[in-house]
Amino acid sequence: MNTNKLGFSIEEAVEFSGIGRTRIFSAINAGQLVARKFGRRTVILRQDLEAFLRALPARAPKELPANTIRASAFLSSKEFLGQEAIDEQK
Repeated sequence: MNTNKLGFSIEEAVEFSGIGRTRIFSAINAGQLVARKFGRRTVILRQDLEAFLRALPARAPKELPANTIRASAFLSSKEFLGQEAIDEQK
């Protein structure tokens, strides 16, 4: 898919964004995503699709139950991040 395009069809917008066709149409109908018509064809401008995606709320990290033990509790920060393996290669 040519991602340098100025406008996308619905199918291309689905592929570019990773959002399903039904959700794209729902966003258009709700006024969250701007779409243009050219005859029977629906076109979504790249900048409108990008603005829509940027406006989506960020997902907050899940809170783990209090009794969950994280791997980082047993490792130093270097071990947890894999830094020792990197340092050994130097």
